[in-house]
Amino acid sequence: MLFASSHFYSLGHDLGIAGAMQAVKDALQNRKGILPAVRTMLLLQELDDVQIRIDTGATCIAKTRSRAFHDALGATGCDLWVSIDDDVEATVPTLRWLLEAARTSGGICLAPYLLRRGAADDPLLVSVDSQACDVRTPRSLAGGGQVVRAAGGGFGLVAMTRHAMIEIAAANMAELWNDADGVQKLAIFREQLENQLWWGEDLSFFRRVPSHVPIEVLITGYTMHDGVGLELETLGSGNKDVSS
Repeated sequence: MLFASSHFYSLGHDLGIAGAMQAVKDALQNRKGILPAVRTMLLLQELDDVQIRIDTGATCIAKTRSRAFHDALGATGCDLWVSIDDDVEATVPTLRWLLEAARTSGGICLAPYLLRRGAADDPLLVSVDSQACDVRTPRSLAGGGQVVRAAGGGFGLVAMTRHAMIEIAAANMAELWNDADGVQKLAIFREQLENQLWWGEDLSFFRRVPSHVPIEVLITGYTMHDGVGLELETLGSGNKDVSS
């Protein structure tokens, strides 16, 4: 079973937190994707049983992702957490490879996507650093899919095993914080400042992943971010890491 999470801040801003929550729930129930993340969740339901977490009031992305990590880790019976940004989607084969890659490695798999400013200024700016990917030794998946080892990247579409979450949590117990609901959680996405460099919440997370937890990136499939598509086979063409 999958634990799928997404946050819908823009929809919450437009409809209010409660109104946006109801709109997303109605879309999932009626199987009509009003947003890319909803469409992606509907496709995931074709591949596995899915437990869904929705946040329509997310104002601090580091807290929002950390709360989702906490809930995914505590989700009984779910072996994978799939995190989806509200404006990211992928095809069924891509999602199938994403899940298979994480499950067979026991770690983390990312689906790359074009960044907004990349789509406008340079079509090769994607959410992972191709120079940090070992494209020389791809790992094959069923049906022609392939992944390569990587250091991390943007968190728009990521699958992570429960085993990986347990290992990550165990290595970062110093990151505990008292959330507003009175529950202690890991601030696992808290942004880091080091040597006058500000690391975004996604790269800060990957810097906290123990070295023995595999991180892989899909290099086959198709993703879409903010309406702009990316053939993942282009990953090995010298892209720069510009994830937030």
